[in-house]
Amino acid sequence: MSNNSTNKQILVTGGAGYIGSHTVLSLLESGFKVVILDKVPLQSVFKKSLEIFGTQVLFEQVNLLDLHNLKTIFAKYQFDGVVHFAADPAIVSQLPLHASQYYSQNVISSINLVDTCREFGVNNFVFSSTAAMYGNPETLPIKESSKLEPVNIYGYTKSVIEKMLQDYNQVFGLNSISLRYFNACGADEQTRTGECHSPEIHLIPCILQSIGTEKIFELYGDDYNTPDGSNVRDYIHVTDLASGHVKALEYLFNNESKSLILSNGKVGSSLPNKASSRQAKNSIVKGLESINHQSKKPSICEAINLGTSSGYSNKQIFKTTQKIIGQNIPLKIVGRRGSGDPGELVADNSKAKKVLGWTPTNSNLENILQTAWNWEKVKKTLK
Repeated sequence: MSNNSTNKQILVTGGAGYIGSHTVLSLLESGFKVVILDKVPLQSVFKKSLEIFGTQVLFEQVNLLDLHNLKTIFAKYQFDGVVHFAADPAIVSQLPLHASQYYSQNVISSINLVDTCREFGVNNFVFSSTAAMYGNPETLPIKESSKLEPVNIYGYTKSVIEKMLQDYNQVFGLNSISLRYFNACGADEQTRTGECHSPEIHLIPCILQSIGTEKIFELYGDDYNTPDGSNVRDYIHVTDLASGHVKALEYLFNNESKSLILSNGKVGSSLPNKASSRQAKNSIVKGLESINHQSKKPSICEAINLGTSSGYSNKQIFKTTQKIIGQNIPLKIVGRRGSGDPGELVADNSKAKKVLGWTPTNSNLENILQTAWNWEKVKKTLK
């Protein structure tokens, strides 16, 4: 348990989801108190697994687009930090048709959340970003300084949120870390939670869910510029991702700046009452002038890759899955999913190691597939 976790309460938005639920468990096991906020209910098996933590974890069902109820939650609790997962996932076939949905659920909801953090004096913010921001990279492995050229709306909305956090850092002193990661996979080794999307779009669970059916599994594309012609991705175990979020939060607490300018223009304390718009605008100028005098530490705004610095191809994953489960799976190679699907994405994780002291320890392919398969078997018993 970290000394910085004692009595600290963390809001986890999207905490009912795949990566969010694993991060909730990691936070609780690190000694943090957690409030899960999500627009959907908790899975029954995950909800049951949380009972052991008692009042250390609480759940609120709220949509971030509901600003009134969001502020009610902030008024009800006293948060020390926020880990923000809540977003619509990247479903390639839906991206062109649901642009307004992605902007609403990803960007507007994030604006609501960050502005509410400012209003209530919450100055430590970890954002779940994406490697989709890099588009088709020119060099590998991908560094955080690589050019950002997202090829779909999902990646672009994430880049907009990162830019907003940069601006809020410069203008208001908000501390944040944006974690850019690649292909989350695997499941909790105790099968307390795991991947449960509808529709399921990710390679590994799709392969596993095809087992025992008469369907031929379809693999998209074998004409990419990779060694075996199939996509290569940096597959990272979800438990390693969860620990990366905890490390990022601990880094913010260890290097915390107290210089957040609140929505009334004051520095470093929550708002007892709403300030008028004119008062707030006048106070912000004074707050900016005083920030250097009140803060001994500079505010933080970092973007950090979470990955393994290596990749596995779709064909490698398919072959290893057959080895793990001990049976052959019928396979058919079909055309690519679309033009916005890069051939290879592999992270340079040296910054995460240096800044956060984070190293992935669960992300070998056999462990990823075994834990994912264990979860799939548990999930079938819940239906």
